[in-house]
Amino acid sequence: MITLTTGVRSIVDAIYKNNEYITTLQKEIASASMPTDLVSISLSQEAQDLLNRNEVIINAITVITLAKTAIEKVKQLIEDNIDKNGKVKNLSDLREEIEDTIDGVTLLNNGTVSTRSIIVEGIDASLSELGINNVNDDPEVAFSILDNFMSELDSKLAILNVRKEFNSSKYDIIMQGNAVDLTEVNAALLSVQVKQQLLYNVLNISLEAEKNILKLFE
Repeated sequence: MITLTTGVRSIVDAIYKNNEYITTLQKEIASASMPTDLVSISLSQEAQDLLNRNEVIINAITVITLAKTAIEKVKQLIEDNIDKNGKVKNLSDLREEIEDTIDGVTLLNNGTVSTRSIIVEGIDASLSELGINNVNDDPEVAFSILDNFMSELDSKLAILNVRKEFNSSKYDIIMQGNAVDLTEVNAALLSVQVKQQLLYNVLNISLEAEKNILKLFE
């Protein structure tokens, strides 16, 4: 069972409250008046553009999520092959298992994924590139490389999720026939979404800090 500290719980509560505000704001927007025919055409084109943007974003989210899952598995494989002296054992088997794990994972084979405004450059997560070439190499180097890349992926993923939700919200508004000036609405939604992104970043930092503290007592 996972127990959250008071600080982490307050961040999680803030995230939930922010989501409730976003929902409330979207409902208020949805109650606007119907558009004229010309505006409808323009908004329909914008709606299609939003769908296209989200298709690219969803693909990027999928690629990043697959990489995150593979990273966790690679870390576990390394941890399972560390002896009581902190040295890597079964090097040959470990190398093969890691190669099987990262096979086809774009961002762990020096691949890239991008949207209109975000580019995520991958790494080579093979055992040798993680700094483990023999049994005397320090596995902490590999963990550091993987953890740093995981943090980068978490940051990019948070931004992509914010933009996907923002695009989805605008699309829903358009499909409901809203012809009002969306400038103020977009600004309000963007402000809330940015706040949500910052909350997620703070949450990730807090969880990482707590994990590091717990390691001191292992």
